[in-house]
Amino acid sequence: MDLTPTDAQVMVLPDRVADRVADRLSRRSGTTDANVLLTAREVAQMLGVPRQRVWALARRSEIPVVRLGPRDLRFDRTEVAGWLDRRTSWRPKGQQ
Repeated sequence: MDLTPTDAQVMVLPDRVADRVADRLSRRSGTTDANVLLTAREVAQMLGVPRQRVWALARRSEIPVVRLGPRDLRFDRTEVAGWLDRRTSWRPKGQQ
């Protein structure tokens, strides 16, 4: 699954950011399995930030992470999408 930075930056402010992100990722991967694990690179592309920033967020436990080993991290896409949704400060009128 390869997300281009352009796709990550086209984050329209939807009613439910988590639903949009999960839907976009499932269409790219061709699967509807909600528990797909992403690499730090994929999360970085999704968020439009450097990979080191994702690692720093994981090290400080600021982003949901699955630790497979000391240097082997994966990110549950549903958890990351929910985390992103919770951090989105703008909500459409009536959704607040």
